[in-house]
Amino acid sequence: MSAQKICLLVLHGMGVQGQDYADEFMLSIKTRYASAGADSTSLIMRSCLYADLLDKREQNLWERFKASPIPLHYTEIRRFVTHYRADALIYQPTPTERSAYVGVHKAVIKCVAAMAKEAGPGAVLVVCAHSLGSVIISNLLWDVTVKPELLIREEELRREMTPAAWNLFDSTISMFT
Repeated sequence: MSAQKICLLVLHGMGVQGQDYADEFMLSIKTRYASAGADSTSLIMRSCLYADLLDKREQNLWERFKASPIPLHYTEIRRFVTHYRADALIYQPTPTERSAYVGVHKAVIKCVAAMAKEAGPGAVLVVCAHSLGSVIISNLLWDVTVKPELLIREEELRREMTPAAWNLFDSTISMFT
C-alpha cells in the first residue's frame, strides 16, 4: 500500500518575486522529510507565482508617477511602495473590478490542480503562505465554500484534494477578524 500523498503549496507575499522564490524553503522541507524516514515520493511541492499577474498594473502606476508634471521626491521609497504595497491594493476586488482577484485565485487553483493530478485521489493539501499569500488562500477557500458563484464550486476544489493544514506567516488576517 502506498503512503498518502501530501501536497505542499507555497504562496509568496507582497513584492517582486522570481520563479525560484520558494526553492530554498522547499529544499529544506524535502531534506527534513527524507531525514525523518518518510517516503519522498509521497510529498509533492509547488510554489505558486501570482506576482506576475499584478506587475503590469504596478508598472503602469509607476509610469504614471514618473510622468507627473510635479517633481516627485523620495523616488526609491515611492518605487518600493508601488511595487510592494500596491500588490494588496490591486488584488482586492471592487464592485466594478475583479479581474486581478479572480486571476490570482485561478492561478492558485491551477497549481492545486496540477499537484492533485500528480498525487492522485486521496491527497491532502498543506498550504504555507506568507503575508498577502495568506490573505489570498483565506479568500479563495472562503469564496469556494460561501460564494462559489464567484469563481469555482466547492465540489470542484474538494475533488482535487482535501485541505488539511494552513501555515500562515506574517499574516494580516488577524487584523480583520
